[in-house]
Amino acid sequence: MVGHDGSLSGHRDADRLFDRAHHLELFRAKELADALGRIDSLTGLSNRRALIEDAESSLAEVLALAIFDLDRFKSVNDAYGHLVGDMALRTVGRMMQEELGALGLVARIGGEEFALLTSRASLENMVERLLAFRDRLRATPILIDDITLRVTVSAGIALRENGDGFDRLYGLADRALYEAKAAGRNQFRFPPSLEPLVSRHATRFEPGSRIATLRSA
Repeated sequence: MVGHDGSLSGHRDADRLFDRAHHLELFRAKELADALGRIDSLTGLSNRRALIEDAESSLAEVLALAIFDLDRFKSVNDAYGHLVGDMALRTVGRMMQEELGALGLVARIGGEEFALLTSRASLENMVERLLAFRDRLRATPILIDDITLRVTVSAGIALRENGDGFDRLYGLADRALYEAKAAGRNQFRFPPSLEPLVSRHATRFEPGSRIATLRSA
């Protein structure tokens, strides 16, 4: 029974408010954990989990996946150590986000491998931006303290067809990447259906000469 002073009712109201606040705190903590679980801790880009989840949940008729691998990047780690290698990966990740982020999800999926998943861009715009990124990276020295690195990238690109799952799409892109790496450095391999667009844009990009400097946080 509640007294005239309302003390018992007040305690119950306080308990309910505490429960609501506690549940809200747990909900926000879960949201944060889920978000962090989709982020690559080194570069701040999305990670493999985010890539898979977004690909599997996409209902887009046209879905493109590009897998990138930095050419001979092991030699950077061997020559300068993993700290310099990590700083270079952050620079490449930032450059990739600047060049390709408007197209879709940019992710680091492990080691020196990155990916782009896009359904928003036209295929022609995607081809143009991919080639522009390749040329910008090739033309841009990465300056870390007194070390100057020249980095190139190879990539395999695939298109989802007939509602194929992520494993099929990834397998096609990975096979194209393997062919690109086998052909040498700085190679991109597109599916045959995109070759006319590639030919149209392949000669449009002239290498620049911009220095990207990464300062430790």
